[in-house]
Amino acid sequence: MKDAPLKGIKVVDLSLLLPGPLCSMYLGDMGAEVIKIENPRAFDGTRVMFTGKEG
Repeated sequence: MKDAPLKGIKVVDLSLLLPGPLCSMYLGDMGAEVIKIENPRAFDGTRVMFTGKEG
């Protein structure tokens, strides 16, 4: 995106389930650098919620 409104902004995503990661995706789509931090013992289930036929 050429004129990304959030270019240069860093976002730390500590969220779980759908609302947080979805918001982080939108922020990333607008140019923010999103850093996702997960618990190493319990992954965020959002990663497997919407896997399509090809994954």
